[in-house]
Amino acid sequence: MTHISPSQHGAQADYDPWQLAEHLLGRPPLALQPVGESGWNNHLFKVKTEEGLLALKRYPVNDLRGRMAREAAALWFLAAHPPSPSPRLLSMDPTANGMLLTWVEGEPISQSSADIATIDAMLACMAQLHQLRHSSTATNLVAASDAVFNVEGARRQIRQRMRRLDDARQQHPRLDDFLRRLQSLADELLPRAQEQWSCEDPLPSALRTLSFSDFGFHNAIRQPDGRIVFVDLEYFGWDDPVKLASDTLWHPAMALRGELRRHFCEHAVKLYEESGDHNIRKRFATMHPLYGLIWCLIVLNPFIASAQQAPALVGQANAQRLEAQLAMAHRYADTLKTGCHLTYHPAIPPEQES
Repeated sequence: MTHISPSQHGAQADYDPWQLAEHLLGRPPLALQPVGESGWNNHLFKVKTEEGLLALKRYPVNDLRGRMAREAAALWFLAAHPPSPSPRLLSMDPTANGMLLTWVEGEPISQSSADIATIDAMLACMAQLHQLRHSSTATNLVAASDAVFNVEGARRQIRQRMRRLDDARQQHPRLDDFLRRLQSLADELLPRAQEQWSCEDPLPSALRTLSFSDFGFHNAIRQPDGRIVFVDLEYFGWDDPVKLASDTLWHPAMALRGELRRHFCEHAVKLYEESGDHNIRKRFATMHPLYGLIWCLIVLNPFIASAQQAPALVGQANAQRLEAQLAMAHRYADTLKTGCHLTYHPAIPPEQES
């Protein structure tokens, strides 16, 4: 059973990591160690206790997306329908922006270490989540972050992400040139997609699936026994299976290509087709380029943060990073009209292709 620990510090507690661990444990930990680099959205710590290791996850104070609440709901839901593909939530305090989870022992999965077995584990997780859509409690779950259920939903995301880059494009003429190119592509692809979808109504609930949203082996740990555990459910919820599959293919942290890409693409589409989604291949062909266009904009997110800094504070290293992200966005744009079976991936510069 999950323990919810209300803070005694008022409406919004301000704990340092050690205090947060002590608050959620109910006693001081034996040791606390940061895990990896600080992410955009959270901080992770390894907590040593008398009983063993736990994971402490700390969320940002101004969490406008409600990542903690979304992840907690997902973890509770999966724990109630074993076997869960994810860690177990042990304790949390929403006012302190933190939770304790079971520690997952194992190794992160890299692009170089991923194999067909890794893809099959992902497909098995997708199949399990799709089956769980029939659960009576699944209706309590919200839509996944940035879920898309029709062409208008994609159009809205493209427009919003374009708008977020308004300040940055004023400071970076090459970014402005690229966004003009991308707008031309959007003006071509969106009407075509609307014609192919041929219906303005959202995707029927019966055809939707439960999705990790930010799904892939970049958010997975291979345990010593070979079992793969999927972590980071901050964007979990209902979505179109096409969005889940397409995002996985476009995601730069995955960079699926070659046989792994072919295997995932074919089996993912088949999974949902066999469950009654007989139009999924047509919908995939319609929407996959639009999701690629959205990814063109996602990889440009560093420009948004840079635009909030004074030009004199943007160092050479950051400038080089922005150039690299812009080059990546150009490669994404170059591949928008291709199908599923790319032998390369736009996230990887040609000189780094093996």
